[in-house]
Amino acid sequence: MRLLRRHTLQIVRKTSEGYYNENGRWVSGEASVTVPIRGNLQPYNNSLTQKVLPKGVVATDVRILYTVAQLRTSDEVAWTEADVLLLNDVEYECFSVMDWSQQLARTSHYEYLFIRRDKINQVRNASE
Repeated sequence: MRLLRRHTLQIVRKTSEGYYNENGRWVSGEASVTVPIRGNLQPYNNSLTQKVLPKGVVATDVRILYTVAQLRTSDEVAWTEADVLLLNDVEYECFSVMDWSQQLARTSHYEYLFIRRDKINQVRNASE
């Protein structure tokens, strides 16, 4: 489907594992790689997605990406960090994924919510 190849975007993925320091705070992995992907980036519309955003994050801080590329969200069990979307020198963190690859044969794709990293970090730091 041509709509899923509309935009070329840069994704930053950590290639080394992070760890928890002696204070119990997460320390990000050092090595990363930048990967170009194709997809369709849209503004967030809560009436369509019905997703609950973290407290303190507003709709203007969120983007929706439709793509066939498999991206990562953070996973504490697997010790993986979320992929980061670079958009106009602003970092957006991959927050959630909806896998449509098995449900719809004609439009097999993934739907990702990306939240501005500075906004989501403010929420994380406020809860500590």
